[in-house]
Amino acid sequence: MIGGDLIGWAGDGKALVVSGRLTEGGQGGVWRVPLDGSPTLLLAPGERPRSAVLSPLGEWVAFYLAFEDDPSRNGVWIVHTSGDGVQSLPGLASYRWGREGQFLFVPYAVDRKGLTLLELDLGTGKTTVLLDEDAFPGGIASNDWAASPTGDRIVYRSAADGRLWVIHLG
Repeated sequence: MIGGDLIGWAGDGKALVVSGRLTEGGQGGVWRVPLDGSPTLLLAPGERPRSAVLSPLGEWVAFYLAFEDDPSRNGVWIVHTSGDGVQSLPGLASYRWGREGQFLFVPYAVDRKGLTLLELDLGTGKTTVLLDEDAFPGGIASNDWAASPTGDRIVYRSAADGRLWVIHLG
């Protein structure tokens, strides 16, 4: 790896997911690197993939791109670690994984007062509003929030009082 990061294990445990370039001057992006020596797979191209996180079972990887030569490539991306199912979200968002296939995100919107929590079901492609604009009293401090492993609760640090707040979903 040149100028990249280890992201983690692909779902089957037989490959690693990494970001960066595999060779000097090679294509940058997010890669699946099989441990048996078979060919690597470019999951998604990008000059500097950032904040990459694997889903709980390692089936999906999410990351964001910024300052790409092609501005339409900027934003949050999700790709299956098999190379199938590349999706993008419009704009930027804070994101986390809930249970496998449950992608949770809070889109950045300059014109809104509150924060909204959305869920993208990667099986159906459907986006659902889980919590409306009044869901995070006091705001989220420094992107400090997490989903429970089962995806039924959110904990966040309030920007207003510094306390941890737990929200039950649905």
